[in-house]
Amino acid sequence: MAQISVKESLFMLGICLLFAGLLLTLNGVNYFAKFDGKILGIVNLTGASILFLIAVIGSVTADAIELYAAAAASFVFAMNFIIIGLHYIIAKEWRLFGWFALFGAVFCIAFGLQAIIVSSWLFVFLWFMWAELWAVCFLDSAANIKWASKFTPFNLIINAVLSTGVPAILFLLGVI
Repeated sequence: MAQISVKESLFMLGICLLFAGLLLTLNGVNYFAKFDGKILGIVNLTGASILFLIAVIGSVTADAIELYAAAAASFVFAMNFIIIGLHYIIAKEWRLFGWFALFGAVFCIAFGLQAIIVSSWLFVFLWFMWAELWAVCFLDSAANIKWASKFTPFNLIINAVLSTGVPAILFLLGVI
């Protein structure tokens, strides 16, 4: 398969962020709107499939460590929405997702620190926003911390706008 350019890689990142933002928004709004769980599960699995496909494309066309890292991140985000989708469809118990969220938070902190080292301040912001989101999801779903349960829907929606929606638009328009 042909190698992709950095510009094409950033465009693919924009697509990933667009779908992640959509899913974060729907999952956050679900706390208030109470969508049908099976439909929301299917939407999460569909979005996860798109993220997974982009991760596969990214991993087979990568020719630099940064591109492999981006593919790995896409796989982690895809797995996140696969777990969420399956929970909505077949299980109402969220502890497994909570523990995955802890892994996601640690993963994001590591990549956030790497972004500090290379002075990629946009990615520092994004990685630490996602680390905070997954940490709160861990506290809500695995640790059953009460304040986290109240904050989670707002956290999902805020992250959907600031860490996925706005950056997705900027990447897709070629601004960044």
